[in-house]
Amino acid sequence: MTRITKFSFFFLFFSLFFIVLSADAQSGWDQVKANDNRAARTLFSAVLEKDSMDEQALKGMIYLSEIEQDNLSFNKYVSRLLKKSDDEILFLVFEDFYTGKADDIIKKTSLSEKARMSSKVGKAGELEHDRKFDEARKMRRELFPQLKWSFIGPFKNIAGSGHVTEHPIEKESFSENKTYRNPFGIDLRWVKPAFITDDGRIDPEDYSMQWGERSVYYANAFFDMPQAKRIQVRIAREAPMKIWLDDFLVFENKDEVSWDTEIVTLDLPAGTHRLLVKLSSAVSPPKSYRFLEFNPSGGYYGRYDFGGMFDYGDLFGGGDYGGGGDHSFCIRFTDETGAPVNISAAASGNYSRGNYKATASEQSAIPVLRERVNKNPDDLFGWYMLCRAALDSRHSQQAEEWLVAAWRKQPNLVFMKYLCARVYARNGKVEKTYDMLNDIDQEKTPIFGDLYKKFQDIDLSTDPDRYLDGLKLLNSVTPSNYSVIQGFISYYNTRGLQQEKEEYLKKMTERFPEYKETLEWELTRDENRPDKEQTDKEREKYELESVQNTKKRFVTYDYTEAIQHFKEKANTKKVLALYNELIEIIPSRTFYRKEKAEFLYAEGRFDDALKELENVLAINPYSMDAIEQMGDIWYDRVKNNKENQQKALAYYHQAKALGSGSYSLDEKIEKIEGLVTYKKLFTTKNFDDVLADPGWKSRYQDEESIVLMYTRDLILTPDRNVEVYQQFMVKVLNDNGAKKWTEYNFGFLGNLNTVKVKKANGTEFTPDQRGGYVVIKNLSPGDIIMLDGVYKWSGYEEQLDTAFSMTHYVAFDVPIWYKKFEVAIPEGRYLNTMTHLTENKYTKTAHDKFDFYRWEYSDVPKAENEEAILDSYDPYPTVSISTLPDWSRVVEWYQQKTYSKFDLTYDVREALDSIIRPNMSAQEKVDAVYNYLTKEIKYSYVPFLQSGYTPKDPELTLSGRIGDCKDVATLMIAMLRSLNIESYYTLVKTNAFNHQDMLPALSFDHVVACVILDGEKRFYDLTTDFYPSYVLTENDLGAYGLLIKDGEKDLFLLPDDDLNEKKNKVVYEIDAKLGSNGTLDISANTVMPGIAGGSMREVFAAGISELEKRNYLSSMLGAGNYQNLSLTDYQLKNTLAISEPLSASYQLKAEEYSDEVVGLLICPLPWLSSLQSSSVISSKSRRNRLDVSQICYAGPMTQKVTLRMPKGYKLMRVPQNVSIDNKFGRYELKFKLNSDGSLSAEKYQQFKVNKIEPKDFAEFKTFYLQLLKQDRMKIAIQQL
Repeated sequence: MTRITKFSFFFLFFSLFFIVLSADAQSGWDQVKANDNRAARTLFSAVLEKDSMDEQALKGMIYLSEIEQDNLSFNKYVSRLLKKSDDEILFLVFEDFYTGKADDIIKKTSLSEKARMSSKVGKAGELEHDRKFDEARKMRRELFPQLKWSFIGPFKNIAGSGHVTEHPIEKESFSENKTYRNPFGIDLRWVKPAFITDDGRIDPEDYSMQWGERSVYYANAFFDMPQAKRIQVRIAREAPMKIWLDDFLVFENKDEVSWDTEIVTLDLPAGTHRLLVKLSSAVSPPKSYRFLEFNPSGGYYGRYDFGGMFDYGDLFGGGDYGGGGDHSFCIRFTDETGAPVNISAAASGNYSRGNYKATASEQSAIPVLRERVNKNPDDLFGWYMLCRAALDSRHSQQAEEWLVAAWRKQPNLVFMKYLCARVYARNGKVEKTYDMLNDIDQEKTPIFGDLYKKFQDIDLSTDPDRYLDGLKLLNSVTPSNYSVIQGFISYYNTRGLQQEKEEYLKKMTERFPEYKETLEWELTRDENRPDKEQTDKEREKYELESVQNTKKRFVTYDYTEAIQHFKEKANTKKVLALYNELIEIIPSRTFYRKEKAEFLYAEGRFDDALKELENVLAINPYSMDAIEQMGDIWYDRVKNNKENQQKALAYYHQAKALGSGSYSLDEKIEKIEGLVTYKKLFTTKNFDDVLADPGWKSRYQDEESIVLMYTRDLILTPDRNVEVYQQFMVKVLNDNGAKKWTEYNFGFLGNLNTVKVKKANGTEFTPDQRGGYVVIKNLSPGDIIMLDGVYKWSGYEEQLDTAFSMTHYVAFDVPIWYKKFEVAIPEGRYLNTMTHLTENKYTKTAHDKFDFYRWEYSDVPKAENEEAILDSYDPYPTVSISTLPDWSRVVEWYQQKTYSKFDLTYDVREALDSIIRPNMSAQEKVDAVYNYLTKEIKYSYVPFLQSGYTPKDPELTLSGRIGDCKDVATLMIAMLRSLNIESYYTLVKTNAFNHQDMLPALSFDHVVACVILDGEKRFYDLTTDFYPSYVLTENDLGAYGLLIKDGEKDLFLLPDDDLNEKKNKVVYEIDAKLGSNGTLDISANTVMPGIAGGSMREVFAAGISELEKRNYLSSMLGAGNYQNLSLTDYQLKNTLAISEPLSASYQLKAEEYSDEVVGLLICPLPWLSSLQSSSVISSKSRRNRLDVSQICYAGPMTQKVTLRMPKGYKLMRVPQNVSIDNKFGRYELKFKLNSDGSLSAEKYQQFKVNKIEPKDFAEFKTFYLQLLKQDRMKIAIQQL
């Protein structure tokens, strides 16, 4: 080391030394602002060495502990800060991590009632834990009103729309005997539980039928108010809620918030009052990305398991994630200071209808923190607390706007980038999350979550050295993070470094004693591995400890272990005593009552077990497992007793009606009733019946095989299932037929019951079979294949209130001699029917409480494909059924599915503001939005039917710059509605799906936007980058659509924009010069609007080579009219300006264009687009509909030609004008001889339809041949 280098080293060392000595907390924050968190940590640590309670340094270390995910340090510094500070906002933000005594907070009168509430609840839990049950109950009675609640539900709640869907319950007086049928077909009554939890948390699902997350529940209670008083209703909830007092709506909020933050203030008169609460589980939040999440445990409220009851830290402290499915709530009545108001439960419902002036407010840290940072934008810790408070209270959407605005003012500040990344990740905007993190210097400002996510991509088994390097980097940032410790353990285990592992774990135990117990377990992992069997002695030791613990504390785990111990000892008395003690402490919990009943049942004490289950039903009469267990007990009470079996059966059916029950419930019912089959309700021919009819023998001499019979019997059962019984019989007629059926997948028949082959000599055998795949060896002409199958499924569409729909294909790819399709539905239920390519003729009968619809056919021709069919389904005759009379329910369903999708967030508003200018017309605004979205949002194909039908929120589509059809349509509609432009979804069954009409069902595969301007519907498909706004794409043209708008009941056909002259008329201007040697030089200009221009843009944007582009143009221009045409040059204009027509100019040369005949030059007119002959047109007749676009260009077109004659030649005769106009199209030719001898010719061609029905084919053929003849017209040119 040189002298200069040594001097520099010591200078730097002592400089840093003196900086540390003179450090204050502000210096640390200055380093944070300078994007050097490592230096900031050094300075903050130095300050805390001198004063461990320095507030600014503690705040700095809290922030650094989060960004570095240092759990231990975070909890330590938070606890110090809360002990040091009297700032209530600090406590509200960090109370979950407080590790002091609850009494210290309760006695802190400087804090508000809200701030002390969690500690009071926690104190009650602590008293219960210490078995001071009377004191705990007394404290809870003081905190929470002990009302007599009634509950009802579940009701339908599609995508959270139940919050705004009005139910009669909201308008009617309370009647506990009234029955309400929910959309699942279940009759519900109000439940008044015999016991309700006293801990303040009310969950209707504990006392009602459960039906998954997306449901609506109501809770009702009456109470007496001793005197008139201004009160505050303090609300804790996790689901969207409405509250009525005396039938008057006083509160509603669809947004999720943290617990105990909302307050409704009103003046309440003395007397009896009715309280009605509605809870609707919210729509699931967007997928969040958790690698930046930081939620260290260790707070006071997480220390105890309070009897297995509610986690009060979650109840009042707030949770990080909205799950959307928790219907629990808590309502407290207080005065304006937060002190409880004296109310009492009332049994009577005599009250006066209210008309209250209610004011809702939110009591949280967020408004105060926003005010603080607005006054002092440099208060970084204030911004940090605002971010944490918003995330904890589920206000991350709002926080994103605030934090992004702050970051834009300091775009290089890593602190702000990190906060923005946190909210972006929570809000599901992963692209923006990474944008914020990408250019951060992780040497100076390491972000543990980002580093760890990258580390997780390293495979320890294949790249151990790189894995170790990654661990060392993480260890240099946060050695206390347990993920790092686990990483080292995995590394040592994989590498077989046992000694190094033990040394590392001992070092970590000394350094971080908080992990002592866990790390010691790791040291003895082999002795404590999960798969190691416990000895009886070890097991008994743990159980005896639990038995002793039940006398010292109340933890439900102790009771379950103690109960297990006494069960093993066959000490029934002790078991029941412990169950009774549990039930006495928490009487509202049905779980332990059902366990007790199960034990009594196993002991043969049937009456006692039934009595306990009756107690369960007194709390929740919709408990399916309790009802099913009662059936089990009655069944076993006296073996083979028919009366008891019938009682058991009644319970089983009751449980079945409420849901699926246990996996064995159907078997239990079948055990009593026998195998219930609906097949016997159908009158259906069997194989022998059909074989007895010889009519087919002379009918199919030229066929390879014939389906002698295909029957399908389908029934919609009362228990919301579908059962299908099918028979299928094939007769092989020749060797080709044998080849066809030798190996065949008969899976469409369901589970095959019968599979047999009857040989021509009368013998039968069973072929090889695997599932529905059948292999028939030595199959020969004359053999008959016979199969029958059955399949069952839950075929009702729950999205559409148990509606059912299906399409049955009548024909097969071979002829069918006898065909039957029969449907049975519960008697009186509506059935809609429709057919395609077959007569809708059925017979209807009724018996056995079912209505039967029967379609029978004989001699069904095989479905045959032809050229130019609309789609592969079109040749097949079908029968469609639906239990919906019209499409209104589907409209309502999609409105509910998307009801919350149109609220604009700040980023969508900003994007909209960037494209909308003052004085724009409504149409100009629509076009601006369309052009912006088709350019900026990349279309990503996701099948509409396979994506839950639910679009992304508009801001997620905008943020990711990618979306499928429903995503981009949602974004457009949201933008336009914010501009007061009427717009809606249109569900589409595209031409790519099929072209057939359909009955009400969820049979759509696409979504477009509909805009209504001046009373006219205009449709916009945003899945293209190349088509102008005024046309749809090819797959939409003439397709069936459903407008999602109030009052819509019917399908309609989307416009055929390709046939629209105003939207899609192509114009060619052709200047052609004929040479005397037969060559033709062409200069042409083309204007291609609409679909024509969009289609070409799409081809050219596909990344094809220049040669491929030229080949494409050459094949398109002059096809069928030139034998030797070459493209010498071309130019395109407006390739990116999709609102403008695509323009093109071409230079072409044709060789041997004219023929010389007896001194005359004979040539066709030089059209660049001509009709062509087709084998389709050569056919005499047609079975299927014809797609005109497959045989010619069907769009409207004008071609203007100037044909210049060779020098010394003139036109022999000017052709006559032509005009053809009928229902299929219009065709015109006009000619004019110019003064310079050139010929001007103009052709106009327009097809009026693009689908030709078979009955119209002959007439269309005549029309087409007329046009073809005129297109091929030739002229004669003579020499002067």
